[in-house]
Amino acid sequence: MPEMFPSSGTPTEITRPRSSTPTGLPHSQSFDRLGSAGMGITLTRALTPGGRPTSVQAPSLPPVTPSAISPAPAPVPVATSSNPFRRSTAISSPFSRTSSAASLPSAGSPSPAPQVAVKYTSATLTGVAGGRLMKVLGDIYLLIGLHGDAIKCYEDGAERSRVVGDVLWEAVAREGRAAAGVGEAWEARDGSDRSQAFSNSPIPVEILAHYLSALACLSRAPLPYPPTILSPSPMAASGSLVIPHASATHAVPVGTGEGLLAFLYTGLSLRIAHFLLVIWSAGGWGSIALSSLMSHSLPRSFPLPHDTAAESEKNSHTGRRRRRYLSLLSSRSGLTRHSVFAHTAGALGPHHRAMTKPEQLAVHVEAIWLARWLDLPRHEAGITREVVKRIGVMIVEGREETRRRLASGFSHQVHGAHHSMDADADAAAASVGLGLGMTVGSAHSVAVRRRESTEGNDAVIRLFERACTIMGVNLLPLPESHSASISTSATNSTEPEVRPPRFGWPELQVEMIKEGIAVAEALPDPTAVIRLCLSALRSLHPYLNATSQGHLAKMYPQALATVRRRGMNFGAVPWWVPGKVVLSVEIASLATNRLPVEHSAAEIAPGKKDPFLYNPRLKAAEAGTTVLVANEQVDVFVTLSNPFTFDLELADLSLVTTGVPFITSPLPLILPATSVQTVRVSGLASSAGALQIRGVSARLVDGATTEVLLPVMDDAAKQRTDKRRFRVAAETAKIKRIGLDARFPPAVEPQRESGVPEDRWLECKVVDEQPLVWIKKTNLTHGTVMLYNGETSTIKITLENSSAVPVDFIKLSFDDSTAREAQTLVAEGELSPEQAYELDWDTVNSPVFSCDQTKEVSIPPGGRSTLSVKCLGKVGTDGSIRIDYGYVNRGNSDVKSFHTRQITFPVLFTVYHTLEINQLDLARLVGPPAAAHAQLPNGGEAHGLTANDGKLSVPLSAATSRPTTPRRGSFVLGEDALRQKLQEESDGRHCLVSVGVRNVYGVPFEVTLTRNYDDGPLVVSRLVPPGATERIIIPLSRLSLPKDVLDKPIPSLTDRQYVVDKNKRSSHQVKAERELFWYREELLKRVTATWVEPGSLRGGSLSLREQILSSDMLDVLREDEVEVRLAVSARDGGDVRATEFVDVRVEVVNHLEQPLVPRIRLEPLSPDSWTSPSPNPRRNVPSFPRHIVFDGVLSTTLPSLSHDATGSHAVGAMFLAQGEFAFRAVVDDLQSQDPDSTSMGERVGKVYFSPLLHVHVK
Repeated sequence: MPEMFPSSGTPTEITRPRSSTPTGLPHSQSFDRLGSAGMGITLTRALTPGGRPTSVQAPSLPPVTPSAISPAPAPVPVATSSNPFRRSTAISSPFSRTSSAASLPSAGSPSPAPQVAVKYTSATLTGVAGGRLMKVLGDIYLLIGLHGDAIKCYEDGAERSRVVGDVLWEAVAREGRAAAGVGEAWEARDGSDRSQAFSNSPIPVEILAHYLSALACLSRAPLPYPPTILSPSPMAASGSLVIPHASATHAVPVGTGEGLLAFLYTGLSLRIAHFLLVIWSAGGWGSIALSSLMSHSLPRSFPLPHDTAAESEKNSHTGRRRRRYLSLLSSRSGLTRHSVFAHTAGALGPHHRAMTKPEQLAVHVEAIWLARWLDLPRHEAGITREVVKRIGVMIVEGREETRRRLASGFSHQVHGAHHSMDADADAAAASVGLGLGMTVGSAHSVAVRRRESTEGNDAVIRLFERACTIMGVNLLPLPESHSASISTSATNSTEPEVRPPRFGWPELQVEMIKEGIAVAEALPDPTAVIRLCLSALRSLHPYLNATSQGHLAKMYPQALATVRRRGMNFGAVPWWVPGKVVLSVEIASLATNRLPVEHSAAEIAPGKKDPFLYNPRLKAAEAGTTVLVANEQVDVFVTLSNPFTFDLELADLSLVTTGVPFITSPLPLILPATSVQTVRVSGLASSAGALQIRGVSARLVDGATTEVLLPVMDDAAKQRTDKRRFRVAAETAKIKRIGLDARFPPAVEPQRESGVPEDRWLECKVVDEQPLVWIKKTNLTHGTVMLYNGETSTIKITLENSSAVPVDFIKLSFDDSTAREAQTLVAEGELSPEQAYELDWDTVNSPVFSCDQTKEVSIPPGGRSTLSVKCLGKVGTDGSIRIDYGYVNRGNSDVKSFHTRQITFPVLFTVYHTLEINQLDLARLVGPPAAAHAQLPNGGEAHGLTANDGKLSVPLSAATSRPTTPRRGSFVLGEDALRQKLQEESDGRHCLVSVGVRNVYGVPFEVTLTRNYDDGPLVVSRLVPPGATERIIIPLSRLSLPKDVLDKPIPSLTDRQYVVDKNKRSSHQVKAERELFWYREELLKRVTATWVEPGSLRGGSLSLREQILSSDMLDVLREDEVEVRLAVSARDGGDVRATEFVDVRVEVVNHLEQPLVPRIRLEPLSPDSWTSPSPNPRRNVPSFPRHIVFDGVLSTTLPSLSHDATGSHAVGAMFLAQGEFAFRAVVDDLQSQDPDSTSMGERVGKVYFSPLLHVHVK
């Protein structure tokens, strides 16, 4: 069957078949490609010369009378013009001479028309036959190349048809006149390549005027076939009326000829568009345009359009050059592209629906090519939509017709073949729907799987793809093989993702996709249905309502099931979910009791300990690395998002890893509509080593798979990515795209910065299998310990190994609130060295928890072991026990590190505050003078023992007896032993230590004070009732520490480094502080306090470290450097009496490590100065009492005394009256200098005093 429009053969065809008109549309016939009502007969519509118009208008002038044909006069020779566009003067312009109607004479005057007709024919030219005959003669002259004669015949035929009202023939005659004008101009061409604008050239304007006149005539032409029984239908094959079969779907309009008029009007509109297209493509009217019109081809210089939009995107530079060239053609030719295409739009008016469907399709195809040549992609896309719909309808109807023919047989079969058709009825019925045009075996014996024909589906879909590309609808690419998959990266550190601005009208794109899906479903083409549905969901889901999205989500699985059931060649479904499906990946850290902690092998090496708290030489742990254990399950949390309004079902979700094998079980899940959900993916590493988690692999139920890679983005990487993204966006914004060029954003490649590290992934370190131990039981009730302050208890913890790995290493560590507070205070650096030492001592020597870790403990798989921990009660404390365990001895001696796990067992304390120590006092313990005698308040004797601190003399019995305190026998015996000990040690080299203890609890406690490091241990106990305060005393030898000990700085019991004293002090202050510190430490070593609850086994210790040792107490505790003794004795050995001589002896004992040159001075004191001696006895010597007479020198210098040497000086004296007298001896060291003395530069040595000697004179 010949093509309706030869010009639309192939897109790349340059030269078209030569014809006498610019288009291949026939002038007087059209073909029905599908057959007439399924009868298998090809019908031809013909406008016969004998036909009459529906109405004949009365001519305005009398009819033309025929005359004899006379020979034509010889043409007048005309000089050749230099203008190639000026046609020969032999044919005058229709605009320069009068019209045909005006040139005809009036009634009764001779008519000039017969003169023109006589030249060409001798037939009678009356009525409609004359105009039609002249038109036919014009066609003949046009075909043989006599363009001038053809013009005259066309003009005469058009005028005769106009006079009689034959509008249809007038239109075709004027169209022939325009075609003859083109030929006449072609004959006069000069062969140059010069061109002239269309508006400045009279010839093309005249030709276009004839075309438009013909088009106007067709627009007002009446129906060529009136609906009467006398006018037979032109649709009949033999001239008889044929009624189509009732089952025919392609109903052909019969009788009136509307399709013929629509066919002529549409064809003429397309020919006008072709005429203007050639002139525009040639850059104006000239030889090039005429040659192209006569050859029915485009100029060779005209750039061909690209076949696909993808090719246009690749050759963007060529496309820009082509558009610039087309703009140049418009400016040269004086024609715009839209003015050329306007005539094509006129061909696509509503009237074209009266034509047959093949004719309508041919018109649309020609319009598509015109739009493509004119570079009007939007018009091309719009017409392509109509072509796709019409082709789809024609294919479906053609297949339905084929099925009916195969089922019922052909109507033109002879009656003799009826028996064969009846025999094959079953076979024909069985082949219905196959679309193959052949029969199969009997349906009773063969089961037929009906398969629809897919021929032509691919071409229809390709047309629709081009339209979608033009309108900015991005269709998913179909993979070529079943193994194809698409991987996307959620984060790309090298090329930041910059989304270009959206192109197109979303509502229009949605309608296009809907039409495409309807056509693909009607063909049917399930692969196209899948692709279009997924493309709509991916690109247009924000503009689809919930109902539409749900419909698409149900439609494409049905089409996919059809494809797989029929075994069609269809690869894997591409990933069609838009945006970032996977938002983040986070690996769950192991539980505290499962987390392995790395240790250096040097930590358990014997005799090795790092003295630094912070050692910069040790390698720090790698930041951002997660530690996992081999063959133990780990959880990874993946955050997913669903952008659709329907539930998204994932067949499995797994991790993308590198390094050691990581085994995960695929996780199926359903993401709710428009939600963000976090799911847990579990897996385990089968061996030790390095593991990288790069991303997530997701697979939908339809087989679409993607791998989302998620690098670890720290602050620096995020800043670099944002910076590159902003740079790319700025570069993209600089390049402006106009019109459809916005579909293809410019490809801006960001410059990669030098020195930028590569992407980092989620790093995991997998260690060897570790044992797992848990606490089976303890001896605590609800984990709580109830103690008195200072009481000690034992906690027993039973451990059980629940793993298959043995435990050969256990280490206990403790934490309590008091230690934390102490460390915080020490770390602040605001404490003095003494205060920091006290906190460190309490943390180290009196911890809340302690245990013996010398024993090696091992727990086999499934075994148990019990640990014992001692705890000390402290008020306001709480703590925890940490148990580190592991498997160290794995048989590899080259291991430099090992891992342990840790169990934390919190312990709650309830500690009751029971006893308080109020005050620590020290007093000198000296013997009484010989004549001294005192009477106790209760009538007893004091036996002469006193505790003297230089200011106060207290009878010892008063300190050791409290009549208000209840006594027990053991306490009385203890006091007797203490009294005896005090009498034995009252030699001046001992002091008396007293401690006040207060009971703030509701039960009595027995408090014991113990002395150590002397001649023997001494224990003093006293019962302290509730609410009472008791003072406990105990004698202690005075201390003398060597100089090398006193010069030591105050130590630090912890590993604190570079402790700097912020307070600037003098060397004397530092020396005094060190002396107080070391003497206090020695005192606390020698005296300890404990308590026991009577009637129970509960007991504990009392801390004396909160008590302060003052400088006065230091003078009492410290042994005198120079001991000065003063004694008064009667010469007869009796009592001291008045008016009798006595000897006053002063003894000096040197305890210094250096020689001493003492200067002795005896000072008798008056009663009013006993308690307030002179602050500087050398300068303010008190006056002598008037009742004392001395025999000797009161002040003298003794010879030098070595270490532990003794010197003495005696003076005679007589008391002249009875009463109380007092003496004091002062010793000056003449070889040393007191640094505290500031006496105007005078050299002053150290001064030593003797205790006051009280003498009672009888």
